[in-house]
Amino acid sequence: MRYYSYLVRPVKANFDTNYTDEDVRIVGEHFRYLVGLHEKGIVQFAGRCDDTTFGIVILRADNRAEAEKLFANDPAIVQGVMSGSLHEFRIALCGNFPSE
Repeated sequence: MRYYSYLVRPVKANFDTNYTDEDVRIVGEHFRYLVGLHEKGIVQFAGRCDDTTFGIVILRADNRAEAEKLFANDPAIVQGVMSGSLHEFRIALCGNFPSE
């Protein structure tokens, strides 16, 4: 297993104030998708900036092709609300992050 990261950015400027009901629905699908992958042990970490500038997902996959498929199937990417990029990732430091 290898680690991969993907960075997602809203396509619209000022997404934190410039969104539609459809955008909210799609972002909800995106979150549920990540929760499902987290429950399967694939997504190790996911979060976003408070100003919605970008989000980061750290996941585990057997190979790049599998990671690309997981990234490409993210509903926010599929439905064009967010753009993103996938990268191989090495964890240098890791701690326990309390969720709010």
